[in-house]
Amino acid sequence: MHQIINKIRSSSPASDALRKAQMEKNPGKAPLQLILDIEIRWTTLPSMIKRYLDLEKFIYVAMSECNSPIDVLNREEQLIMSDVLLITEPIARAIEYISGQNYPTCGLIIPIINGLEKCIQVLEPSSKDGIKFKEKILDSINLRFKDFEFNSVLANATFLDPRYKKDSFRNPMAVIKAQSQINSELIKMVKKPVDDEVDLNSPPIKKTKVPDVWDLDDESRIVEKNRKKAHLDSNAIHPELNQFYQIKRLEREDDPVQFWRNQKEALPTIYPLAIKYAVRLATSVPSERMFSNAGLTKTKIRNRLDPDHLDMIVFLHSCELEDWFSI
Repeated sequence: MHQIINKIRSSSPASDALRKAQMEKNPGKAPLQLILDIEIRWTTLPSMIKRYLDLEKFIYVAMSECNSPIDVLNREEQLIMSDVLLITEPIARAIEYISGQNYPTCGLIIPIINGLEKCIQVLEPSSKDGIKFKEKILDSINLRFKDFEFNSVLANATFLDPRYKKDSFRNPMAVIKAQSQINSELIKMVKKPVDDEVDLNSPPIKKTKVPDVWDLDDESRIVEKNRKKAHLDSNAIHPELNQFYQIKRLEREDDPVQFWRNQKEALPTIYPLAIKYAVRLATSVPSERMFSNAGLTKTKIRNRLDPDHLDMIVFLHSCELEDWFSI
């Protein structure tokens, strides 16, 4: 497919024939061009395949105008490409979702990966190669994301995301672990941990005027009692966490950060913990975008830019139009 697209794109007569054939078939629509995928942007592969299949009926005419034409895809190969497109489109959408930078993405990983796996499982490729490709993709997902729900950062971010909470997990043990970690952090925020020393609020040990051989045993029993009480307190679910469970889940389009800002007064203890996880990004794509912008800004022609001015230009370039008009 790459050779066919490169052949037509590099030939002016072939490109003109492709454009003319589309205008004759669809006079009211703007003609489309074949597109190539970018190796470092995996999401462009489905776009390339889809555009080729959309223009498949015009490919023969365009290829005939080339000086040294090559064979185009036959019916069987087109069927395989249709199956590849069917399977890769959900993956491309998932990558686009988790690569955003204007909304929280860390809490998206678990629901999107679980949803992606289920989505691919129900797809029905029509070719043998398409079926094999589907099996390979599912095997790769199971291999790369094995036990990923036990990742504390991803699990806690999803658990505290009001759009998903614990309903997006598939492993019940991962839910228990995430709840326990969050509950422990909440308890630490409101109560100092109990150490091995005797609690000052515990009843005083009855001491005789003369030290007794059972004094050590009495002290150990009091320490054990305090430990058991602390253990019971740590296992109890924090009331704010229970209150958070009772709140109805938000829609996927809603802003979780704005939700926590609105709930700051009602859930003051859990609020800073939720914000800590909500603002985290799942991927390095935003950083890579900024790095690319810096590379496009400081070129050989503009090599006299000092670091301070480069930082200013890159920062200004990263601002959205809404940011400018909201000042």
